[in-house]
Amino acid sequence: MFDSAARFVFNSLRCVWFHFFDNGAERMIDIHKETLVTLSEAAALLPDRPHVSTLHRWRMNGIHGVRLESVQIGRKRYTSQEALARFVAATTAAADGDGFQAELGHSQKQRLERAKRELAAAGI
Repeated sequence: MFDSAARFVFNSLRCVWFHFFDNGAERMIDIHKETLVTLSEAAALLPDRPHVSTLHRWRMNGIHGVRLESVQIGRKRYTSQEALARFVAATTAAADGDGFQAELGHSQKQRLERAKRELAAAGI
């Protein structure tokens, strides 16, 4: 059987494939199919073991426009190994400038469309 590091690498590679070949569909953790971990456990899976507050910051603010997916069950906040792998893949792609565009939230899409209409109306 795989140890946790090997399982994390395998899931990372699998999630990179899904991320780039899934036509940019919005992501959400599937609690029935993905391996849930607390944010503390997720931090322990990463190199250099960032502090759990870093993962909270990634979930709230994101990096390069990409937020770490999470769910709240009861009083605990969880992410998944797969969501962590998607986050790492997406932030790496965004930082490398390889054409990845972070998915916009609904309100961000509305603001972008409104700005495009205003620019078009102004002839810009």
